[in-house]
Amino acid sequence: MIERLIKIKDAIILYTSQHPNLPQLVPSDWVKLETCTRILKPFEEQNFINYNIFWNRKTSPNYKEQRGNYNSGNDKG
Repeated sequence: MIERLIKIKDAIILYTSQHPNLPQLVPSDWVKLETCTRILKPFEEQNFINYNIFWNRKTSPNYKEQRGNYNSGNDKG
């Protein structure tokens, strides 16, 4: 989400300059956002990998059989 803000930075600056009741981001704020993006990128990538592993496991044809390996067996879903 922060990456998206950075991509539309010019539009945000233009919009907020026309609406003085909105908070204004100064250049140092944009630098902080870009730094946060670089810092959080590895976590986003790992989360994406974990999501894909879970989703692929859940949508595989033998998911019901695999579930026995992950659940205690009490879940009927």
